[in-house]
Amino acid sequence: MRLNKKTGRWGSRARDASASAVRRLSVFALICLMAGAMVVVSVPPGRAAGTGQFDHIVILAMENQDYSSVFGSGTGSSTAPFLSGMLPYSSTIPNYHSYGEGISGCSAACYTAVSSGGTWGVSDGVGSGSVSQTSIFDQLSTAGLTWKGFCENGCPRGGDHFPSLQYASTYQSPNSVITGTAFTDPSDPIYSEMNSASPANYIWLTPTDSHNMHDNSVSSGDTYAQQLLVGSGTINSPAPGSVLATGLFTNSAFHTLLYIWWDEYDPSPNLQYGKMIKQGYISQGANYDEYSTLHMIEANWGLTPLAAAANDPTMSDLFGASTPLPLSTSFAFLPTSPLVNSLVTFTALPIGGVPPYTVSWIFGDGSTATGTVVTHTYTSAQSFTVTETAKDSSTSQQIATSSNPVTVVTALPLATTFTVSSNPVVNLPATFLSTTTSGTGPYTISWNFGDGSTGSGASATHTYTTAQAFTVTETAKDSSSPQQTATSTSTITVSAVLSGNFGTCTSLPQGWSCGNTNGLGSSSVNIVSGVLETVEANPGVGNDNSYYYSTSQKGVFPWSPCQAPV
Repeated sequence: MRLNKKTGRWGSRARDASASAVRRLSVFALICLMAGAMVVVSVPPGRAAGTGQFDHIVILAMENQDYSSVFGSGTGSSTAPFLSGMLPYSSTIPNYHSYGEGISGCSAACYTAVSSGGTWGVSDGVGSGSVSQTSIFDQLSTAGLTWKGFCENGCPRGGDHFPSLQYASTYQSPNSVITGTAFTDPSDPIYSEMNSASPANYIWLTPTDSHNMHDNSVSSGDTYAQQLLVGSGTINSPAPGSVLATGLFTNSAFHTLLYIWWDEYDPSPNLQYGKMIKQGYISQGANYDEYSTLHMIEANWGLTPLAAAANDPTMSDLFGASTPLPLSTSFAFLPTSPLVNSLVTFTALPIGGVPPYTVSWIFGDGSTATGTVVTHTYTSAQSFTVTETAKDSSTSQQIATSSNPVTVVTALPLATTFTVSSNPVVNLPATFLSTTTSGTGPYTISWNFGDGSTGSGASATHTYTTAQAFTVTETAKDSSSPQQTATSTSTITVSAVLSGNFGTCTSLPQGWSCGNTNGLGSSSVNIVSGVLETVEANPGVGNDNSYYYSTSQKGVFPWSPCQAPV
């Protein structure tokens, strides 16, 4: 495959010969036309001009995770089974440095760096159109290439996570699209773009923080990526209405690179997928960063590298054919302490060889199953040896196995902790609250307050009479047979008086203000030497949103703003 520099089209010697045939066919068509016949010759659309490996790129921007949390050491992680399942078809860089070359000010600055070759003093809260620098979007337009940016469901993070909004030249462009729906909604405009006859050469996708692993877990973000990219299908057979099922990825006339990119962290996760990418390839590159990503895109289309990108490598080792690694496999299961008669999910993580893989399971209790992700229920409490076998699709088929013990229990181990009301004070009741999990409820809770006193119940109160440190022990027992017991111990310090200062009348807690007595006659609220004092002539009248009440005599309001006067 090579680029014809005169035409800007991809081709080969075979294609050049085909072009000659087309020219001969054109002459034949002219003869036929003279004879009153019409011949229509259809030629597939040409790819974008350039010297690189792809004619389209889709960047899916994810957030705030370490590489190992998503991809382990490069062979996968049980917390991200779908994305890990893409690794045999993809390349990845375990030592990709989002904070490379002194990049700081992220999130926003990482998006700036990967799109313009510098950070230019940008930090979170960047204003729309506030960056007056040349960006990849300007470069593409100048070169006659097209781009589109899509920001999901209202784009709540604005330019911080959507780079085309940062630049003065593009923030008002119709190519910067803020959608009103989730990308996983089949009506979202990303699908009409990706299914069009001429999709943009460069497409940027910014999900919301509830989808991109910023505010949600790795496993939740992995589920979102699966729904977005393949829906209910698989990598080899994506479901209609998913990204990998669009014409951009299924039309043989296109060479589209999918780049799943995470901002921040060092090293940060990344994955490159497409027919020009080495499959199952783990890059040993140790000096790749945001500027390398930009330079890779610029080099692909023969664009002059911007700013710091000029000094960075183009990650060229990701492209081309690769010799498959030897097949190996491992598996994960959740929950890690499964209960009797409860569903356990097993996920195979084969790597190397030639995908797709065939996976079979032996669960150790006489049951078997097939599939990359399977579920099983154990009916007795004991340890079972689970064996997973993976076979690849190579001509001389490779086989790999992995075995691990799975211990099934009748109940999860009992665990308990407790909290105590802040700043316990002599002669004032302190409240202790137990939080007990697992085991078998109901639970029995007992307390040793460390001063010779005891108590019981999930919530208990105790009043200390001396100011010192006490070791409090809470003991929880469940209702299983045999019974489980768990304890929690903490040292608390009891003060002689509450310390602190309410400050001036402009910074009172609970909505107080000096003289605000909620309209109650003969009542007052004042600060005297930093202590809040109240006089209530009509006890019990009013509500707690205004203040707490004492008797008709003046009371001293303690430092804790939610405690009644004494």
